[in-house]
Amino acid sequence: MTTYILHGGRPRLDVPSNDDFFKFIAGKIGPDETCLIVTFARESGETAKVFQEFASKLQKIAGRPVTCLHATVEEFPQQFAQARVVYFTGGIAEKLMETMAQWPQAKNWLQTPDKIIVGSSAGMMMLGREYVGDVSPRGQGFGIIPYGTVVHLGKDDEFPTQQDYTNRPRPILMLAEAQFCVIEV
Repeated sequence: MTTYILHGGRPRLDVPSNDDFFKFIAGKIGPDETCLIVTFARESGETAKVFQEFASKLQKIAGRPVTCLHATVEEFPQQFAQARVVYFTGGIAEKLMETMAQWPQAKNWLQTPDKIIVGSSAGMMMLGREYVGDVSPRGQGFGIIPYGTVVHLGKDDEFPTQQDYTNRPRPILMLAEAQFCVIEV
């Protein structure tokens, strides 16, 4: 069974639900295990900062040393194979999907039994059947999670009303910012 931890976006917000999100992830990382943090959805100038913020947050919340590794395109297949917990950060879903498309077996990797796959915002959209986000237009994810996904609910009052949910196949998983859920498949 694979565990998917899905987050609606903005994990940097200083709110209790984001602390719970990071506590949940930290609780899944064993003492000799690595958390691979994948920033492929980000612009190249942001990736190091995002990695450092999330690695520091996991360390702080865990209250113990947690080994985090910053994913690189060049070494991603090997890094993914070695990590038990893989965290796909937010950013631009299309950028993430385009990067992941270079590995035809990526969808299979994301369904590896006993892996913990974390997807925040763009990472969640990648895992779903189809998606709508605040900066990403409607698109197709890998369909690993059998739901259409909508992230960043609550970002502003207009965003939910701008989307046409009536023509979307059901079911739809909609998560507000700083909200997360766990699905095991």
